[in-house]
Amino acid sequence: TTTVQTRPVSTRSRSDRIKCHQCGGLFSASVNNPKCDTFDSSDPQQQDYCQPGEACLWYSWQQSKSGTSVIRECLSQSILLGSLDDPLVPETFCQPKDVSEDSDSRVTACLCESDLCNNYMFQVEKITDSIIMSPDVFQQEDMQ
Repeated sequence: TTTVQTRPVSTRSRSDRIKCHQCGGLFSASVNNPKCDTFDSSDPQQQDYCQPGEACLWYSWQQSKSGTSVIRECLSQSILLGSLDDPLVPETFCQPKDVSEDSDSRVTACLCESDLCNNYMFQVEKITDSIIMSPDVFQQEDMQ
């Protein structure tokens, strides 16, 4: 028996740009992203094409012991997230990684390069979904 491992293939509807979910913003300069209180992966208003050289970002941070926020947007691949020794690099699909700078709060993020790959749902989102009975919906706040 021969086992062949294949790498996931990036899927894009346009060869020059990637389409990402966009809900909230990591920087105040993220004026093109809709300010949304609820992420809805099926909402076309929360999807757009990034500029060349950008990847899809999924970014989660702990605001308090009981609250976590998530943003989804395009991010330039020239912006460093994580440490110099172990930076966050784009993957084909979202694979969240701890990029916390200290132990006071947990920050998790992924950069990915397939259309709408930043729809990742972490455990709190999944629990919220099962309670609400509405997929891909949770509360979040914009970082200001």
